[in-house]
Amino acid sequence: MSNPTPQQWASRAGAAAQGGDAPGALRILDEARQTYPQEAGLWHYSGKLALQAGNPGAAADFFARASNLAGGKVEFAIDQAIALTSAGRLREALDLLAHIESAGTGRASYWSARANAARSHGDAADAADWYERALALEPQRATALHGRAGLALERGEADSVARFDKALQVDAGNAQLWLGKAQALDVEGDTRGARTIIEQVVAQAPHYTDAL
Repeated sequence: MSNPTPQQWASRAGAAAQGGDAPGALRILDEARQTYPQEAGLWHYSGKLALQAGNPGAAADFFARASNLAGGKVEFAIDQAIALTSAGRLREALDLLAHIESAGTGRASYWSARANAARSHGDAADAADWYERALALEPQRATALHGRAGLALERGEADSVARFDKALQVDAGNAQLWLGKAQALDVEGDTRGARTIIEQVVAQAPHYTDAL
């Protein structure tokens, strides 16, 4: 009987992940990578699952290996930067993104990832510019809309409520966005409106501690 193909290994891991067995999915991919160590897609999928499992450091390493095997594929490098940002390795993320700017400049995902890293690093002006570049390329990009709204709140910008409204048009079920809108209303002095929103959030998500 022949060995499973890389796609078959990935399907097995995907089925395990969908069944709620994230550790099992990663074990399947460990075996798959031993069988096909030069298969970039398996390393990339391992990174995605590791990131979903809350291990961004391991995810960053998987994405880096995938990128190297794929000849510096820009999508893999962007995912690596996203994982580095999640792991708090912000300088590494920003350096990587600066290095691939010429390849990533036409992608909203690139500018959104760079803005998120800059915002976490405290570079608010750069983050604002890069969110706007992402949105110019993809006006409905949820992560960029969310990040730009959050940055507007942090900077006390006058249009922060409007920015949260725009983000909610794309991702209406995101409790973090509703929390952000409530905070923006509170900053504007609309305490009653803020409380109304946050009480609705708590009613629907009673264990959401930030809303509580």
